[in-house]
Amino acid sequence: MPLLGSAALSAACNAVLAWRNQRVEADGAVPAAGVLLGLAPDGALQLRTDAGQILTLHSGSLRRTG
Repeated sequence: MPLLGSAALSAACNAVLAWRNQRVEADGAVPAAGVLLGLAPDGALQLRTDAGQILTLHSGSLRRTG
């Protein structure tokens, strides 16, 4: 079992992350839409917007749109 906070744990979670590489919308402090890239090292979700900006999302709701 990978250690909490390790690169191995992050890779294992990213390997089974639902909706990875799919279009999503996020409702949170800053609503956003784009492609779900995966998890940041701290466990936050990362999303690439249509403008190419990488957003790091720490809270909110997510729904698949495409």
